[in-house]
Amino acid sequence: MNILKKLGIVIMGALLGESHGAAKNFSYVDMNEVVNNIKVILWQDVNSSKVLDQAKKWKKSIRENGSWIDLDYQDKSRTPWSPQQHLNRILEMSFAYTSERMDTFKDIGLGSAIISALNYWISVSPICTNWWFNDISVPQTIGKILILLDETECLNMELRDQLILCMKKGNLKKHEGANKMDIALHYLFRAALTGDDKLMKETVKEAFGVLSKGKREGIQIDDSYHQHGDQLYISGYGDVLIDGVLSIACYLKGTDYGLSEEQLNVLSDFVLNGYGSIFRSVYKDYNAGGRLLSRKNALRKSDIVKKLELLSELDVQNELNYQELAREIESVSNVKDEYNRLFWRSDYMVQNNPSYQASVRGASVRTYKVETGGNGENLKGTLLSAGSFSIRVSGDEYFNIFPCWDWSKIPGVTSLNQVPSYIKEWGEPGKTVFVGGVSDGKMGAFAMDYAEYGVRARKGYFFFKDEIICLGAGIEGNDPNVETITSINQCLCRGDVVQDTGSVYHDHIAYYSLDSSRMIVEADIRQGSWRDINLTQSKDYIRQKIFSLYIDHGKDTKDGKYSYMIVPGLTQDEFRSHLINHIEVLRNDSFMQAVVNTKTHELQVVFYEAGGFDYRDLKLYVNSPCAVLIPDYKLLNDFYISDPSQKRDQMLLSLNKKEYKIRLPKGSLSGSSISVHI
Repeated sequence: MNILKKLGIVIMGALLGESHGAAKNFSYVDMNEVVNNIKVILWQDVNSSKVLDQAKKWKKSIRENGSWIDLDYQDKSRTPWSPQQHLNRILEMSFAYTSERMDTFKDIGLGSAIISALNYWISVSPICTNWWFNDISVPQTIGKILILLDETECLNMELRDQLILCMKKGNLKKHEGANKMDIALHYLFRAALTGDDKLMKETVKEAFGVLSKGKREGIQIDDSYHQHGDQLYISGYGDVLIDGVLSIACYLKGTDYGLSEEQLNVLSDFVLNGYGSIFRSVYKDYNAGGRLLSRKNALRKSDIVKKLELLSELDVQNELNYQELAREIESVSNVKDEYNRLFWRSDYMVQNNPSYQASVRGASVRTYKVETGGNGENLKGTLLSAGSFSIRVSGDEYFNIFPCWDWSKIPGVTSLNQVPSYIKEWGEPGKTVFVGGVSDGKMGAFAMDYAEYGVRARKGYFFFKDEIICLGAGIEGNDPNVETITSINQCLCRGDVVQDTGSVYHDHIAYYSLDSSRMIVEADIRQGSWRDINLTQSKDYIRQKIFSLYIDHGKDTKDGKYSYMIVPGLTQDEFRSHLINHIEVLRNDSFMQAVVNTKTHELQVVFYEAGGFDYRDLKLYVNSPCAVLIPDYKLLNDFYISDPSQKRDQMLLSLNKKEYKIRLPKGSLSGSSISVHI
């Protein structure tokens, strides 16, 4: 039985209100119902046998003063923070104490241990140097404990009041996006426990208020997601936002508070057009988040299908869309969706087809790079926003690879063959302006005028239905002692690696060199630990076989270039007979990059400078840098254009001597693609 049906939620009445402002006051009955709903939700993911064993262990090992000897209550680490384990242990004991199915139900000794541990917490009142523990994790955990113990003989009113006072942390109005949602959860716990109608209404208004577009943090107009400033964070904080909205919606069953129609539309847009785009099977694109990829198992969202089932009941108008997305995630053989999505607010592009999913991520002066070093996490990820490229067929090609990665060879990146030190742990923007792309919804081009960490390069990624062409020109590496390299891919090695003249095949993906560049293949066992890239993780070493493919441009590189094609979804036999002559690289230099598909008549051009371009009977001229996509150069019904620099209001394009004065999108739409009918 799904959660909403188990709770008996009436969708239109309980969750989809006309607006949050139209809600009635919460009655005493409402508050009790919210508390009971929270209890039901808390029990959903509890492993009863594990909790029982742990609770007995904590009861046995607790000291007379209510502490545990193995915990450091003076710990000032940002993460992990030892005192949080004290509360986690009380929570496990509280589950065991309140479950009629366990032999510890209302056990006097267990109850005494819980009270002793709670009193000790109040007496020492630990403070962490990381605000997240103080303002989110601690009050949330205390709230869960109080809700489980509510109306039991275990808890007296004086202690209850002291603990509720401990929950008064975090400024709900100050934060945005997922952080606001996390704080709202314990505000809601506190409002329900105290019967505070005013606090409940304010909390729900603020919580559901994150479902809007246009703020610096949160859901963006292009359905990407930002957190910690202008940083792409669909994976990680996007998860937190969705989980928080669904939790609060379920908590509010039986009340008049719910999502407005406008808020529900924002949620569905984000899930279906943004969040859903990062999945291949249950695995998320490593390009779509921040430092969280340095945590073990972080890219696998095992409960995503359950979340989509919940959303399909919450948002009945999009029920079929959620169900289709769930089917595609359950098995890649079910994937039917074909699209190219440019997230111009986040310098990110995704291509999705039944045979593969690919993405590329950059960072401009308008966006922040992936966080590196913050909280001791993602210690080697300096180059993750330098044109990082992901290509997946099964979905798990990069899953848990990162301890064994060569972080100087992040796929898609052109860099010196070393890992540069990070400058800032938080909020470091890119260095160049021209970063972005053009898309017609089915195919697209992404480009970067890159200059950082001792390397300059103009890099283009051209996505067609069945092929991806990657071009680099004007490559300069300023170190005479270190090679400049372009990494094509670095993933888990599975099966045979087949090499032919100018081509390589591995794990259903074929790679073809389109110029004289020599692709270097490595397939070997590597060793590393999660602690190498994240100070909060295990020191244990793991060994994995890694497939790596890259181009060596040499030392002190001047005017280097590369040109290669990736064809995913092939069998080994198909690779041996596959023809690629329908793809032509027409230009690849510092001024322009252009690729044509002669089979489908698709043409994509990136102009790094103003100038002209001729192909057969087509003559194209632009008066400023831009990206142009022509879906069919023979029919010439329309073209798509964008300004990746997001600086111009208008530009001039001449096509076969006919001039088009183009008004470019402004504000939050700057950098998006517009279509022009010919």
